[in-house]
Amino acid sequence: ATAPPPAPVWRSDGAYLITGGTRGLGMALAQHLVRAGVRRLALVGRTPLDREAGGLTEAAERTLRDVAELSASGAEVLLLTADTGVPDQLREALRRARERFGSLTGVIHAAGLPAAGLLRRRTVAETARVLAPKVAAMGPLAELVGPDTPAAERPELLVLYSSAVTAFGGIGEGDYCAANTVLDAYGDALAATAPSTRVVSVAWGPWQHDVWQSRNLKSAGGLADRVAAYRARYGFADDAGCALLDRIVAGGHGSVMAVRQPLHQVLDAWTSMLDLDDLVGSASAVPVGERFPRPRLRTDFAAPRTEAESEMAELWGAYLGIDQVGVHDPFFDLGGNSLVGMAMMLAIEQRRGRPVPPALLFEHPTVAEFAAALDDADDADGGGDRDSLTTSSARGQRRRRARSSNRK
Repeated sequence: ATAPPPAPVWRSDGAYLITGGTRGLGMALAQHLVRAGVRRLALVGRTPLDREAGGLTEAAERTLRDVAELSASGAEVLLLTADTGVPDQLREALRRARERFGSLTGVIHAAGLPAAGLLRRRTVAETARVLAPKVAAMGPLAELVGPDTPAAERPELLVLYSSAVTAFGGIGEGDYCAANTVLDAYGDALAATAPSTRVVSVAWGPWQHDVWQSRNLKSAGGLADRVAAYRARYGFADDAGCALLDRIVAGGHGSVMAVRQPLHQVLDAWTSMLDLDDLVGSASAVPVGERFPRPRLRTDFAAPRTEAESEMAELWGAYLGIDQVGVHDPFFDLGGNSLVGMAMMLAIEQRRGRPVPPALLFEHPTVAEFAAALDDADDADGGGDRDSLTTSSARGQRRRRARSSNRK
């Protein structure tokens, strides 16, 4: 006897809601579901898509063209405007979708905002915007699949789009990594406790069309090019990624990492791309004519008072790309980060002809304090201060050599 054909992954008589469904990965999945026979879709996006109101961006116009193609293929598409990072807006979108279709067979939470740089350069509000679509959205989704929702109103399937950045990290992606880490924890808990809904959390590796990561790394020397080359070689094409999702969803529930290499190879490749010495070496001084005005800070501008302070203020301005660095301006308030700081330390070492440990900058983070600390070291006649500086720098050099040896 021949085995019966496997049940379809996506029910043709079902209704599916996709957050982030109006562009990117969400739209790619919507197109995939329609090709698989799904005929009822609710697509949730943050941007209103009303031609009559006017003022649509090119991206919004492209979304409407994509939706028209879905409709021409026989799908009934409900467009919903909601910020999934605002729980009440997501609850209302879920309510309206169920009101339209009667019930939801599945919900795919693909919405998210990309990281936008090092946390030292972000405000709390900026970081909260990255966290919200992954973290705040879990309240309404947990309610939807929880025991307080009548069984007939619970979806059969909940898919959470996470990111493999939680496993192999990235430069300037701390907020995005944190957001997806929380999403993963929620997914694990819901997979274990949801009364009747299968919960699948997928930590995706790079997709070929995702360019935001390279765009955020443009200032990091060749790192952006290396990330782009890796994505082109190992990133998921839309069709291939959606086909893999079919297999993952058919396989059960729980957490899955989706990458196109064995994990140890991914980690090795990513570690190589994020080589600290290469990143430090790529940081260069900014010519005077290309620097930005000094930003508004919590400290008033104070001009250098000594030759040593003038030298350090000019050096800081060159590496930070800022005119007129004050002697009491904190390094990190000026937009500094550890990579820029280490590049500055290398430049100072070359000028002075002896090691200067990076820790000196973190312990003395203003021009006045830093110049004074260097002067104190110069005044030491071979005693503890000089020995401490040399020993600390030597430890850093040994760590860099160890990292290089481990990568070989």
